[in-house]
Amino acid sequence: MAICTKCSNKEPDGTLFCTKCGETMVLSEQTKVEEANLTPSIDTIDSSVIQGLSKSMRMEGEINVAIAAKINNRDVVIRIQKNEYTLGRAALGQAVIPDFDLTPYDGLEKGVSRIHALIMTTEKEMFIRDLTSINGTQINGIRLSPNMDYPIKTGDLISFGRLSMEIKTINRL
Repeated sequence: MAICTKCSNKEPDGTLFCTKCGETMVLSEQTKVEEANLTPSIDTIDSSVIQGLSKSMRMEGEINVAIAAKINNRDVVIRIQKNEYTLGRAALGQAVIPDFDLTPYDGLEKGVSRIHALIMTTEKEMFIRDLTSINGTQINGIRLSPNMDYPIKTGDLISFGRLSMEIKTINRL
């Protein structure tokens, strides 16, 4: 059973996005254990998962990018449908909420700032910018200077503080 980290809605296994709020779905620990021997790793399914996003989930005339990644050994698909997309951690009463919340991946414990980084998309490339976070952002072990754009690509290891995200694939839908 997949459980939405934003609204706690339950969805059937294999659901990528919450039907109530559109948040990326996360499998429960019990489901992961049950499916451990049945589900191939993201290394073998990432392209098919991303290509399988239905046309109803695509927004015409908008940016449509899907990033298959691994965060804390958990497979995730980050759907980006705008030019600028923030990553960080959400907190109760916070005025600005990041587009992708890293709290469920131990973001607080691993030093992720509330609005930590920004992913920007162009027609051909994607970039990341550290938004003057306290614990910094790294690409493949190299610390980024704040407020500067750095290209990202498939295979990059991006660290937000001590939280690492390995980019498996970047696909334009």
